Amino acid sequence: CAELEALLKEAPENESALRYLADLYERRGEFEEAAALLRRLAELARGPQTRNDLGLRAAFALRDAGDLRSALGLVKTLVDREPDLDSLALYVEIARAIGDDFELGAALERAALAGRHNPTIAAEMWVEAAQAAARTGNTSLALLRAQRATASDATSAEAQLFARGLEYRERAAGTPTDAERTLAELAKIAGDLADEDVALGAFLRAAALVVLGRTREAR
Repeated sequence: CAELEALLKEAPENESALRYLADLYERRGEFEEAAALLRRLAELARGPQTRNDLGLRAAFALRDAGDLRSALGLVKTLVDREPDLDSLALYVEIARAIGDDFELGAALERAALAGRHNPTIAAEMWVEAAQAAARTGNTSLALLRAQRATASDATSAEAQLFARGLEYRERAAGTPTDAERTLAELAKIAGDLADEDVALGAFLRAAALVVLGRTREAR
């Protein structure tokens, strides 16, 4: 370690020394030092894939060092450059760990838009992104994301009930056209519902039926 550090003082751009020392720091749990060297290596990298791989290692090292804000900033740069699954997953993980709902929603949206997950997983991401937006008070964004969740998986109870619930808060049961659409969307839900979901679904159906003048069915 001391020999490598001495070599880097003489030749700070010696990539072999940087790699060996970064590996050593990682194995020793000195993640802050490893991250600094990995970022230098990323700057020296000749190809985009190598640069991104080293940048991602640096972001992981920053996370492990406990510097979550720096890790977040770096991984966002990586995602903007090349949104692969590993960088997107780390973006979501760090945003969740920080407890930043704006960043969490943005990370989940980027992951869902990447198109590399099956519809069920993508719908779950959209719902969580919608919930994050709702916690920030951005109800219009929350509704948009919830609607994207139902577009991804129309059979998801979580997606349908969250989207329809947000629509109800925005305009109640709406027009007869809105009510018809609500009933059609709720009918797509597959699988058993939890008790609280059964109650919400029944309420939303009843409200839609009242708008349509089908009050007997709403009872």
